[in-house]
Amino acid sequence: YLSNCYFHLGDYVQAIAEYNKYLSRQDAKLGFVKESKYMLSKCYFNMSLDFNKDQTGTIIAIEKLQDLIEQSIMIDYIDEIEIMILDLRNKLAKKDFYTANLYIKLGEVDSANIYYVSIIDNYYDTDYVNPAIFNMALLYFVNVEDNLDLPQNNQKTAIEFLNKHKNNFLTINDYESTLSFIEDMNLDEEYDYYINLLK
Repeated sequence: YLSNCYFHLGDYVQAIAEYNKYLSRQDAKLGFVKESKYMLSKCYFNMSLDFNKDQTGTIIAIEKLQDLIEQSIMIDYIDEIEIMILDLRNKLAKKDFYTANLYIKLGEVDSANIYYVSIIDNYYDTDYVNPAIFNMALLYFVNVEDNLDLPQNNQKTAIEFLNKHKNNFLTINDYESTLSFIEDMNLDEEYDYYINLLK
């Protein structure tokens, strides 16, 4: 009861302490053990800060939730905990995505690509993987490294990049629509034209 009160008051640190205190009791009942562990997962989830703030708590929450989901006693809560984990992973991906876009505004394309690659490699199941691939493909048209490169070559490189990452898209339709967009791209536009098309 006390732990639930702390939870509903938003005092998740104290709620975690009380849930763990109950779980450490020798006379803890199975039904309450499962509920307490589930409430623990919600505490860790709720302690995660907004994407534009420090994400240490989000990383810890994912680790805690993954540990809980592997416990056989939590089988009834697997779907709900998996949704929480994906929401947290989306938050981490969103932070990387917005950081990449900030570097774009600063003209630091290489730095932006580091964060887009991080999304593709580490957050492949999130809402930000498709936009990250799209943006990386589009950035080939920015032509930062070699101002003498032909637009047709930029397009060819972008298409090769998309083909290489075909299986990284969330669906085949996402890949096909992005590929079609790049194939139909105007080739003689200025820098700002391509930048404004970024997701």
